[in-house]
Amino acid sequence: LLSSMPENFPQFFLVHLVDLLYYAGRLPVSSETPDGQLPIRDKHLMAYAEDLCRGKPLLWGYALNYLRAGGSTATGHFLETMADKYCASAVEDEQLLWKALSLLEELEMSELGRQHCWRRARLLRNSGDFLGALSWACWAVVGISPRKDMEQIAERGAAEISEFCDEMGEHDMTALLAALAPANLEESFDDCPSPALLAALAPPAAPRPLPTLPASARLYFYIQYAHCHALQHARRPVASWAPVLVKLLSHGFAPANVQLYVLKEELATALDEDPCPFEAEEVLALMRIANVATLQSSTKCSNKELQDLHRSLGMCLSRAILQGSGRFGTGSVGGSPLLMA
Repeated sequence: LLSSMPENFPQFFLVHLVDLLYYAGRLPVSSETPDGQLPIRDKHLMAYAEDLCRGKPLLWGYALNYLRAGGSTATGHFLETMADKYCASAVEDEQLLWKALSLLEELEMSELGRQHCWRRARLLRNSGDFLGALSWACWAVVGISPRKDMEQIAERGAAEISEFCDEMGEHDMTALLAALAPANLEESFDDCPSPALLAALAPPAAPRPLPTLPASARLYFYIQYAHCHALQHARRPVASWAPVLVKLLSHGFAPANVQLYVLKEELATALDEDPCPFEAEEVLALMRIANVATLQSSTKCSNKELQDLHRSLGMCLSRAILQGSGRFGTGSVGGSPLLMA
């Protein structure tokens, strides 16, 4: 009867009246009716939540709290749908998104929160903010604690981070390296991730620091590559960074097209250095990498580029053999807490 007179009895009045009757014991406590109909309390909770969701995003949070009070299966499904829409509306506003994620944590909807962190990450990547994109991607993987299947979620998240890094590198390698550049060039290669980078990769206004970074070998590679690139850009001795790149490539941390990119853009000039900054074994490793990467890479090199690269590698090998073993000021690639698997 009251529902038929919305001008006199608006939805907010009805939902609270029904709630009073429910707690006074005047309505059925069961969340499901024998005939399969939606309980009257849940019906009004859903109707009022829908009304609230027609307003500003701030009101959506109130709507979800009302839906939490429902007990039927239909209310639960509606809660999931509205929570998804609420987060989608907040993705472009960092402050609203944190509020939405906090509410999802209370609702034990961590998987939904992870999905919207990834949406935020892709939004920032497309706008050119690679550091912001990586920070939200890392938060999606290690910032949100899963309720179950922790190992499976961590493994899947690491694979997603690797793919995400490759996409950014393919789009703009320079921007990716700038985002991951070390705050201090004196940082050790063994200290990965450094405390400064770990702090930088926490999204702004995060409720807590990142505990670690995702266990992604590809992320580890790009962090170390960014360190080498920064040293090269600062004109530090070639022997302090070039052998580190060789080790990274030898471990297979980079895809074939990135291996070719590093050989051409970073190591080509180092191959012509005299005295040679590499050991003979390292030059032989680069020769193998060049051959395999050329076959596997989707980025094709011209015949002249390949001839020049192989010529440089051959001359570098000759100098390394004549020079003998031993080298001053080399870097090293140590173990990393990123690489759990």
